[in-house]
Amino acid sequence: MIRRLGIIVFSKGFRQRSAFTLVEVVIAVGLVGFVLTAILGLAALAANETKNADLKARLAWITESVTSEYQSQRFSTALGSLPSTNYRDFSGMPLPDSNGAYFRCDVVNVTPPPASPNFTTNNFGLLRLTVRWPNPSLTSTNVSLISLFNYQ
Repeated sequence: MIRRLGIIVFSKGFRQRSAFTLVEVVIAVGLVGFVLTAILGLAALAANETKNADLKARLAWITESVTSEYQSQRFSTALGSLPSTNYRDFSGMPLPDSNGAYFRCDVVNVTPPPASPNFTTNNFGLLRLTVRWPNPSLTSTNVSLISLFNYQ
């Protein structure tokens, strides 16, 4: 390399800088695209699992809430108010009617009849709690059983 008046002149022996070939660039872009697709797929899966976990937590809370409501009532009052339907919003809080409801809770008495005359059902009751969501389409259900005992 010879320098004359601020101008650089290359001599024959100077090697030019090397660069990436088109094939190398295409392979690199393909690898980056593959990795990003995998990462975004895992992010979508994680978001879906988080949503399902949140829904299961709400269902558990609603089931526990309704169960405790019936188990805290007097035996005759609890059985006398059935069948019952109540509505909950997305957070699980009770609503007075179906306006704005996300969950629908149905409680039905499913106490079996006595198997013999010596066996009575005056001391226990079995209730079926069905929680449906989302309320307008009622596509999914969660069923739980509630046992009531007549403590006299």
